[in-house]
Amino acid sequence: MEAYKIINESLSSDNPVIRVNAIEFLLPRNGKIICLLSKALQDPYVPVRFAAAVAIGEMQYTPAANAINQSLRDRDPNVAIAASYAMIRLDYPEYIQVLRDSIINSNNKTIKANSALL
Repeated sequence: MEAYKIINESLSSDNPVIRVNAIEFLLPRNGKIICLLSKALQDPYVPVRFAAAVAIGEMQYTPAANAINQSLRDRDPNVAIAASYAMIRLDYPEYIQVLRDSIINSNNKTIKANSALL
């Protein structure tokens, strides 16, 4: 229970680096603590939302599918790309086209790199 408290506090930290690290800690874990990732999809800091979407996809955490679906329309294209990756991992393979299109059509090097990474 103490670990849950620490992770929950870390996900609510004012420091976005701590929030990202908390998400990365959750990635290989299972259990009820993972539901905190859905909350992180609403974080004001782009790398936190990006990491949360990737983690949800990596864990194939299907209860977060609705939240990921909303992240497909995130104001930051990097988060939308991460959400597309999560959808692929949640058994929606048609979203691979979003990653392909971003690699080919984007003029932004970060978007291209994140698309290629995912």
